[in-house]
Amino acid sequence: MTLRLIIRLSCAIVSMAFLYSVPALASDKGKPRKAGAQGDVCGYVLDERSHQPIDGVSLEVKLPEDLEPVKGSTTDQVKGGFFTLRAPLGTTTSRFASERLIFLSPLSILMGGAQKVEKFVNVSQLIITARKDGYKTFYGPVPVLRADSEKFRIWLRPILMTLVSESYPSYVDPGAVPGRIDDLEAQATSFDLGETLNFKVSFSGAPLQPGGHVKLVYGLSPYSKFAMKHTLLSLK
Repeated sequence: MTLRLIIRLSCAIVSMAFLYSVPALASDKGKPRKAGAQGDVCGYVLDERSHQPIDGVSLEVKLPEDLEPVKGSTTDQVKGGFFTLRAPLGTTTSRFASERLIFLSPLSILMGGAQKVEKFVNVSQLIITARKDGYKTFYGPVPVLRADSEKFRIWLRPILMTLVSESYPSYVDPGAVPGRIDDLEAQATSFDLGETLNFKVSFSGAPLQPGGHVKLVYGLSPYSKFAMKHTLLSLK
């Protein structure tokens, strides 16, 4: 086989590979990008004047046009002003956790028990559209109030919707702060062993969904007969 023939065959192979790759490149160019790791987006929609929850609001997370659709990025099931949406929030990675080997059986290791999944929330705001008859439509960025990487969930600042009769638009509550306990007071100063001790708890700004719980962990004096306790308070 002469050198000239080898060169011709090589050029023919390269040309055919290019011709077959062009349609693939064109189809990939128009194909939507895959969304990143998806998590829950929680928040409240309130009346701007009364700060009371608004039901029946239609909400949507506005995603880039070249991104594939995300199931749950829209909802009209807003009750008590509370909403939950789905959106890409960041990344998840999986690594081999060698520190777990001592606690796992060989079968658990084979089943993937030594793999540790790590989640990272890397969004600071989302573009949200909120619509409700009688109110001005809200559209714009809503900053993240609190992020929970473990549960892969974020809480947005409350959206305050104004009536159509008002001269100013709906907006995001700039004064919202992460939840905090303002006061914790025991209802009795002395009690017997085994007796139920009630607490009065005051908290504000707590980002909780209806029916959620506040977990309090409290410790008593090391000289006390009582051990470390924890309780759950339901949010009504």
